[in-house]
Amino acid sequence: MSSNFCFKVENTVKIEYFAEEKPNNKEIINFLKEIEVNLNGILGFYGSETEKAFFVKFAERNELNKFCDYINTRNMNMIIRKHVHDVKATIMDSFLTDVYIYGLPFEVSDEIVVKKLSRYGKVVKIIWNKCNIKDDVEIYDGIRIITMEIRNVIPPYVYILDVKTRAYFKYQKDMCYRCMSIAHYRNKCNIQSTMKMNKEVIRNQVNNLSTVVFDKDDNLSSKFEEVKQGNLSFKKHEESDDDCKFEMV
Repeated sequence: MSSNFCFKVENTVKIEYFAEEKPNNKEIINFLKEIEVNLNGILGFYGSETEKAFFVKFAERNELNKFCDYINTRNMNMIIRKHVHDVKATIMDSFLTDVYIYGLPFEVSDEIVVKKLSRYGKVVKIIWNKCNIKDDVEIYDGIRIITMEIRNVIPPYVYILDVKTRAYFKYQKDMCYRCMSIAHYRNKCNIQSTMKMNKEVIRNQVNNLSTVVFDKDDNLSSKFEEVKQGNLSFKKHEESDDDCKFEMV
């Protein structure tokens, strides 16, 4: 399996192009010259295998700032195969992390995985991990490696199409997957104890009501109201508990 990584992209600009063909190195250099980028101020550029884009790495922040001043004042386009195409520039300052998803059937498409994990951040790419064997064959081990920018806490277990999968990434903190708190484990979660307490309170209230003589007692209606509120409170805790245990698709 590939090793975990977590790195920060700095002083980098993503250039998206709206053309069917990829620009070659000469076309990229000509584009950078056209928009008055100091070539001595960049470390280099590299393409993307998953997007119609390439990335320009600036040597220093001030060189990047000069580029930002340029793109804020005018539209940009570049020539690819002698045709003019619009381009879009985005500053890439973000943490990218590999998230490993275990136990997902092969029939579940990458599009569904992206849709599910997008609630936790921006997915950049997905690869299917291959078994490390010497034979000249490609066999996948069922692990999908999702490179993404994590913006929200990813729980250790994620439900994708009702399939419970294990989610792991480097620097992941131990947490309670019932309430998603990092302060305790599931067996110490007070949501479960609160549910048991509410059950006992409601049971006692109902037992007490069974001994009430049904006459014009004004306290009767208030006792029923207490039971009703207890039931509502109990349902609320159950729903909260389910929300924590099961990720809705």
